[in-house]
Amino acid sequence: MESEESPEKKKRRLCLYNVQWESEFDWLQKVVGNATHAKCKLCCCTFSVGFDGKHAVSSHEKTKKHIHASESAASSHTLKAFLQHHVQFLATRLLSPKLSRCTTA
Repeated sequence: MESEESPEKKKRRLCLYNVQWESEFDWLQKVVGNATHAKCKLCCCTFSVGFDGKHAVSSHEKTKKHIHASESAASSHTLKAFLQHHVQFLATRLLSPKLSRCTTA
């Protein structure tokens, strides 16, 4: 009987977070203290890029959770802009000296 040797596993190099990915994926953020992980600003979750690198980022972008968070962020952006405009409008109206109800004697 011949002894079968298992084929030697190919060693995989560990990928590190690449800051240049942030220009392509604006929702991506580096995890402080862990160079093999990335954080999604939309989903508020971290995931490993250590073995798949940029492919892991692309894969996360296709998950249901990320797609839902992305759609929610897009609709809340218009609401946020609407509210911000009205807050600024009210602040200028309330702080306007012509509209002041206080009279000086």
